[in-house]
Amino acid sequence: YNRSWGFAPIARFQHASLIYNPFAGKLARHPDLLHKAAALLQPLAASVDLVPTEGPSTAGRQAAGCAAAGSDLILAAGGDGTLNEIIQGLAGSDTCLGILPAGTANVLAVETRIGTDFLRAAREMKDFDDRRIALGRFQRAADPPRYFAVMAGAGLDAQIVRRVSSPF
Repeated sequence: YNRSWGFAPIARFQHASLIYNPFAGKLARHPDLLHKAAALLQPLAASVDLVPTEGPSTAGRQAAGCAAAGSDLILAAGGDGTLNEIIQGLAGSDTCLGILPAGTANVLAVETRIGTDFLRAAREMKDFDDRRIALGRFQRAADPPRYFAVMAGAGLDAQIVRRVSSPF
């Protein structure tokens, strides 16, 4: 794509899966945002599937399944919790991850300057550069590793977050 010549952009990805949390604040209040975002993402991927999470702690498995089935781009639409779950399913893979902020804080989206505007992020994603980021890893002796992109909490911090988190 060359903006100065005015050629139409060619999709960078063959197949994208937009994994979304239907209970995320913005999506629960405005379900039409998903279809608007899918239309805005057309220059980015040849096809975009909308994949709702199946419940708590399912987005990671779903992301890994979508990647194994051929999705070369996974779009996370939800809050920090949904994004963290999806990171668990994609850690160590070559599948690209895009963020569509739909939660309350959207810490990684803010830190990476994507911002908190869901439709603006979808509209501008075609102009974003791919970047490989280092993930942090936490592992207790008998448990599988957990990965994080921004921060991890333990002790009092983790206890507070657990008490504040929604049961959904």
